[in-house]
Amino acid sequence: MAQATRTTTLLVGFPAGSGVDYVARLLADRLQQVLNRTFIVDNRVGASGRIAMEQLKRAPNDGSVLAVVPSGMLSIFPSFYRKLAYDPLKDYTAVAKFCDYHMGLASATTAPYKTLPEFLEWAKRNPANYGHPGMGTAPHFTGYLLAQDAGVKLQDVSYRGGPQLTQATIGGEIALAANLSGTFRELAKGGRIRLLAVTAPQRSPTTPDVPTLAELGFPNGVVQENIGLLAPVGLDRALVAQLADAVRQVAAEQAFQEKLQVGDYSSAYLDGAAYVGLTTNAQARWAKVIERSGFRADE
Repeated sequence: MAQATRTTTLLVGFPAGSGVDYVARLLADRLQQVLNRTFIVDNRVGASGRIAMEQLKRAPNDGSVLAVVPSGMLSIFPSFYRKLAYDPLKDYTAVAKFCDYHMGLASATTAPYKTLPEFLEWAKRNPANYGHPGMGTAPHFTGYLLAQDAGVKLQDVSYRGGPQLTQATIGGEIALAANLSGTFRELAKGGRIRLLAVTAPQRSPTTPDVPTLAELGFPNGVVQENIGLLAPVGLDRALVAQLADAVRQVAAEQAFQEKLQVGDYSSAYLDGAAYVGLTTNAQARWAKVIERSGFRADE
């Protein structure tokens, strides 16, 4: 990136220690080596990640500022927020997608059900709820889709974030929890919660004994989200190509893949054009789900 500034800031709209932050720091470390330049992760937390997106929109298009972005901010937010201050497809340059992840559904070990089918039968006879880390998130709509497809009534309970949801799950405050599978995996292995199902298209290699919603009879429950790299609109095409090629190299590295897997993420590269196509399709899917659900934010 000889034509651009030698230091690049990677904006992350979530706190240090969060899943997106973890992935961004892995990427920054390797891009630093591949491109021989400095990458700094800058956590601009607030408004469910929208503050970072708005900052990227205003950033200079010289390669000095990029953002590591989870797909919900591009595919769910445009339909969920009435006054979104950015257009995911017009206000940014899609560099590449490099990471996939899925949701998990978990319960307390003290719950009177040990499998998802048992939970659904229990929910037909008892007042039931599900918790998620925030309205308008993929976990929120994962629980909604399950309730619709299974024909059960589940009251949604929104928590302030993942840590609060996890504690509520362990303590049995909620009947079912929906969040990124990686937040539940080690707790389930340690016997502190039960991981009942995942939303991946196939069983995850990190939790091979946990069934998918699709195999349990809920194909609409396939929720495969992603993380990608965005730049301000108008970034020089040569710089975009150089960045995309570097991301492709990093995504192919075994060491990078293994570190992603620690958080239950998987390496999955798409170039900018394919990334835009994937986002466009996801927007169409989530727009229908959100319209049917009636969940909208007044913001």
